[in-house]
Amino acid sequence: MEEERRVWIRCDSVKEIKEALAAKRGNKRHFNAIQFNCGELVWRLEALDASKGEFVDEVSATVEGFGGTEEDLIGVLNWCISNPPRLDRALDVGDAPGDGSSSAAAAAAAHIDILKAALVPQLDIRFIHFAARVACRLGIPSDRMQRVAEGIAPPQQGQDIWQIEVQRFAKLLTMTQEFKVLKGLRFDWRGKDILTPPQELELAFAQLDCLTELWLYRVGNPETLLSQLLRKPGNNLKRLQLLGNRMTVEGFGKLSRDLASQECRVEELVIEDNHIGKEGWEQAFQSGICIKLVKLVATFREEAASFQQSAFKDFDNPSTANVFLFGASRVGKTTIKKNLCRRVSWFPSCLQKHASTAGIELQPLVYATTKQKLLICDLAGQEEFHAFHQYFLRGSEKDLFLIVCKVEDGNCEVFKQNLVYWLRFIASHQSASPKRKPRVLIALNFFTPEPDFDPKEVVSAIISDKGYRQVLEFGNDFCFEVVATQVKDLRGIKTMLGSCLEELLSAQQKIPRECLKAKRKLVQDPSHKKVIPLEKVGKILLPHRSSKNVLKFILQFLHDSGDAIYFGLGHEEDDIVSQFAILDVQWFIKDVVQLFIHTETSKLQSKMDTHIVKHQLKQQCGNEDKIVEYILGVLHEMGVILPWDDKWDGNWHNLPKELIMPTLLQEEYSPPEDLLSPSVPIDTQKNHNYWGRRFECKDKDLKLFPASIFTKIQVKLHKLSKKGFRLGNGWVALKKNLIEIIVRVGGDTNNWKDRQWVDVIIYYPKEVENAPRPDLEKEAEGWMEKIRNCIIGVCMEDCPSLEIEENVMRRGYVWRRILNNVGKPKSWDAVIYPLKKVKYEARERGLEYSHTWNYSHEVESWDVINDLKVSDENALAKLLMPNEQKYEVVNKFVELHELLKDYEEVGEVTIPKASSNVVEFPNIEDPKLDAILRYIKKMFDKMENRFDKLDTKLNDIEVSVNELKNGLKSIIDKVNAIHTTCFRVLLKLETDCPKYPYILDENNMWKNYSKILGTHGRLHYLCEWPEGTSKGHQVKSSIGVELDLPPNWLKKFALVLKHTLILLFIGAKVGGHFAGVGPIVNAIVDETKGRLISFLDSCLLKSKLTTNPKAEDVQEIFKLVTTKFGKKEKQETIMEKYFALHPIILEGKQIWVCKDH
Repeated sequence: MEEERRVWIRCDSVKEIKEALAAKRGNKRHFNAIQFNCGELVWRLEALDASKGEFVDEVSATVEGFGGTEEDLIGVLNWCISNPPRLDRALDVGDAPGDGSSSAAAAAAAHIDILKAALVPQLDIRFIHFAARVACRLGIPSDRMQRVAEGIAPPQQGQDIWQIEVQRFAKLLTMTQEFKVLKGLRFDWRGKDILTPPQELELAFAQLDCLTELWLYRVGNPETLLSQLLRKPGNNLKRLQLLGNRMTVEGFGKLSRDLASQECRVEELVIEDNHIGKEGWEQAFQSGICIKLVKLVATFREEAASFQQSAFKDFDNPSTANVFLFGASRVGKTTIKKNLCRRVSWFPSCLQKHASTAGIELQPLVYATTKQKLLICDLAGQEEFHAFHQYFLRGSEKDLFLIVCKVEDGNCEVFKQNLVYWLRFIASHQSASPKRKPRVLIALNFFTPEPDFDPKEVVSAIISDKGYRQVLEFGNDFCFEVVATQVKDLRGIKTMLGSCLEELLSAQQKIPRECLKAKRKLVQDPSHKKVIPLEKVGKILLPHRSSKNVLKFILQFLHDSGDAIYFGLGHEEDDIVSQFAILDVQWFIKDVVQLFIHTETSKLQSKMDTHIVKHQLKQQCGNEDKIVEYILGVLHEMGVILPWDDKWDGNWHNLPKELIMPTLLQEEYSPPEDLLSPSVPIDTQKNHNYWGRRFECKDKDLKLFPASIFTKIQVKLHKLSKKGFRLGNGWVALKKNLIEIIVRVGGDTNNWKDRQWVDVIIYYPKEVENAPRPDLEKEAEGWMEKIRNCIIGVCMEDCPSLEIEENVMRRGYVWRRILNNVGKPKSWDAVIYPLKKVKYEARERGLEYSHTWNYSHEVESWDVINDLKVSDENALAKLLMPNEQKYEVVNKFVELHELLKDYEEVGEVTIPKASSNVVEFPNIEDPKLDAILRYIKKMFDKMENRFDKLDTKLNDIEVSVNELKNGLKSIIDKVNAIHTTCFRVLLKLETDCPKYPYILDENNMWKNYSKILGTHGRLHYLCEWPEGTSKGHQVKSSIGVELDLPPNWLKKFALVLKHTLILLFIGAKVGGHFAGVGPIVNAIVDETKGRLISFLDSCLLKSKLTTNPKAEDVQEIFKLVTTKFGKKEKQETIMEKYFALHPIILEGKQIWVCKDH
């Protein structure tokens, strides 16, 4: 049905996509899905077989189709060089006579001279003739041919049009908002044996939700490109076609695991790759490549065919689903479970007493009419057991959920808190891209006949006010008032569960019959041992099959459905946890786990002697050491236990001294004693470097960090560093060398049921024995990266639907957290801010800019401990870690250097060069900075597809942030001088008219000038104040004057407009380094992401400017304004009313300035 709602268009170039989106914005085209055939224009040349003259025409038309710029010409010429048949055609054309006209011959001769000077050693003279003729046909002037020459020399090393188009497309995806609302996007990419996909495309795909179909042909290592996409929460890729991509066995195995992941939504896979042999396909089926696919079409070598044909042939509809009972301890879950399964309508209440559930209890409910079965999973309500509930909640779109709430007098607040917790808990355990929202029912179990609140009204208010219908499915009839001990009260719930079960099973994909047989075998034959070696499991589950890979696949299916425990696919074969399987999950939870986490609180202890545990486990497991080692490994994998022994080597054969149960820890965090000691100097805060990050649920009102998340984080962090490791109730502290690390979980209410974030704080002394320690800086950043990966990795593994946002924490708040001397602020906005926004501020305003937090008098005082200034403490240079600062400085470095290079090309004739006393870019004799410059030069040359393959890597450059800042200051000084020089060109004209016009569309939004010619546009003027960095800025309150723009408008006034456009472009590029960058500039942000040359070409239609502007040009533009109003209004009135400018006399000349000047 979704497909029917899509209206598709086809585009064969990025240029066509941009034009289509512009037409859509103007309501001239109507579509909501795009098919982009990347490089289709070039493939048309592949089939070309025409005369010599037509080949030049076709190549020229192809270049025009891509955009007609020098970059497009370079790309197509490089494609011809690397394509022997087309190169031969080009050489033939190079031998042919010219176009005939004298002007064309003269232009071609000029082009040939430039190309020959640069290319004689590398290229055949006939190709140079061919390139010159194509350039002439495109109207490219001689002064731009040097750039073309640089782009195609040496041969076959520059980027061809394939690479350019893909990078443009990736850039378009990340910078154009319209893609976020598209219903579908199909990307067909013929990669022409590209070794590795561009990194830009990987990043773009990782952010994209509208991509529904992907077709890759001859793209090497596609699994690199696809990994983030297939595992991205919310991705909608349904069809994947891979042809001739030369995948390795390892690469195909990785891709198979991604296709079988919970986040993947691919339903149809078409693959043709002769490099994948039998081993590759065995790994693919072992990884579950078929489990989610509706259709698989594959062509492969004959040796692999036999395995594929002998794999799962028969599939059946599922007939069983789970319903999970959630609720706090002692609310009636077990009573409801038992009474749902009774075949009588009444059962004495006095006989319905039972002990609290330990971990989980399972009981089947079979519906006689449909023969469908509902497995009721009664999960223990005690907090201690929540740490491994996530094990059973895999792919919650296949399950049903029943929340049981206790209703009695005086417990309204507890009722609300518990209900909200379980709703968020269920929402958090969805797969990343569920096909349906989890279906939830609520049972209101009345302990008081007439409570002092209306529970149904409370439920309705919570669901509507919080917006839980966005993430959960409730249906029309979902809330039931019951008394759990009254069997007949549960009929409504039982009937509704049966109806939901039918609907649920009808929507699920078919399951391999052998998986279902194995599942039934577990239920029908409980006589087998609890823990079975892998080599014996096959005889129990698959008596007629011998394939080890098929067995592993079935065990993974049983593991994901909660019917077995098997960790083989995530570990090496020699790892103890991959050598056995547990075929009795209820025994494991009830008898084994309860040795560590008991239902009786009096027996709870957070630390146990390992040898005592070993003895108890032997009694459960038949006195076998190997099985004891296996069970300890599984408990460790699930986060139930943590080995407590600094000397433990990670091998369960050599048992650690003690075991800790993280979920039972009660100790609260306390800071290290050395920070609390009276001997510590009062300026301790000044003597430390410290940073804080908060990893937060993006939709924290609807979801949370389940208990299992932080328990597993504690376990994984212990693996990273055993020495100096402390942990307690919701916190971990590490010490590595002199670096202290604190990791804490928290929420708004400081209640274990309200965990919304994980805070990470790192601090270390600036000096040790009066000597600086720069090595600690790099090590601290390495730890932040490890912990970031740990948190995100655990979330992706257990709760892939959680979207994690990283925030920067206010320094004053961080230090108080270190000392454990802070409560919850009145507003979190006063102490945390998204990291990506802080980085944006750094890029736009510079690292010395002081971030402005939401005002809070209470929080403001935190920043001024020990005479520290608020502005200093909140400077971006202190909020960001050194490498983050370095990255932003280098980004601005690159951007401005690119601007200088472009300016040298566009400013030769009409814009004077900047004064010679400006510091050259950047003239610093420093080998470290030279490394940065070489890195940047490599980026500009773009000789390779991926920046991380450069000889010089940014992360390997040992250069301080201060040195980078000095280099950046040099380049900003030069850009500032260019801005001043460009501004003065028009200011010197002898006229009293305003001198800096620019055009927006009739809605006061930016559009390329070529798009609004022949229509209405709005004329605006810049403020002409000539001093400081605010010179030539936009006026926010300007409304402009609407004018008709005839087609010849640009050609007539391009000389004047060019200078204003350069001022706008520089203002947007440099951002906060110039004042006056207002909202109108932001309207051209998409345009300024590109090159200055491209920006001017698109606005001025490649007008050739060979003279300087004249006062008469400025006067004629202003005359259009005054003529519109006639003599009704004076010039000053018009300027004030429509442009918010007024005249002043400065140095004997009249200029127009805004109210601020």
